[in-house]
Amino acid sequence: MMMKKTRTLALGLALSLLLAACGGVQGGGTPSGGAQQNPPSQSDQQAEAPVSRLEQIKQAGKIVVATSADYPPFEYHAIIDGKDKIVGWEMELAEAIANELGVKLEITEGIFDTLLLDLAAGKADMVISAMTITPERLESVDFSEPYWMTAQSVLIPKAAEGTIQSAEDLIGKTIGVQLGTTGEIAAKEVEGAEVRSYELFEAAVLDLVAGRVQAVVGDYAVVKNYAATRPELTVAFELTKEENAVAFRQDDDELREAVNAILAKLKEDGTIDQLIEKYEVAPPPEVKAEE
Repeated sequence: MMMKKTRTLALGLALSLLLAACGGVQGGGTPSGGAQQNPPSQSDQQAEAPVSRLEQIKQAGKIVVATSADYPPFEYHAIIDGKDKIVGWEMELAEAIANELGVKLEITEGIFDTLLLDLAAGKADMVISAMTITPERLESVDFSEPYWMTAQSVLIPKAAEGTIQSAEDLIGKTIGVQLGTTGEIAAKEVEGAEVRSYELFEAAVLDLVAGRVQAVVGDYAVVKNYAATRPELTVAFELTKEENAVAFRQDDDELREAVNAILAKLKEDGTIDQLIEKYEVAPPPEVKAEE
């Protein structure tokens, strides 16, 4: 009887010690090995901090720029040394920005209307595509300081010259525009006109030549370029004044500030003026008169 009682007490004591040991570790006490767990050091916390977009770009050794390459002389396709390449004055501007950052340039092409969605999805680091600063776009992206003044202008058949001289003359007519552009917005503000939107700007111009639309609205330098290469077309008048800039994801402040500093340098050293002259980028008449 005494032996049975002694065994019961010994078993109870062993269980109590086991439970106490388990409870000590779970409750935050020192583990059985006696080693104290130290909190993460400040250097560890800093190492775990998210890397900025600019730092990611420098680590990757490249910057990805999204564009819609159907808008000469800003960005367009050209055969160079037997290869199809995306060129244009803005693409050389993007190259200059990449060079200043010490990285390579990678161009990704998309439909203009979805470029900002591509930016938000992380498919590009910034957008350079004759992008105008608007209050609506500022709700979802940030912009650099503007690098180009433009105007949404009206391209018409030369045969209609003299009959289409103002927005009132577009009443009852069909206007071709590129989807998602400020040209589309400006055209839709013309009361009494029908607006037809295209994914590619060139498609709108081809429909103008074919007589399926009576006018096309786009950036002055672009419509001027089409008028220079197609003698049957001419630029009639301007609808709005605008500013072009580089688009960034919101909170990519370090990258935006770095690009702003580079743009200021490229303006100061004449690089931007040289590119504009090289590609014969025509400023709107009213903007040119103000210079």
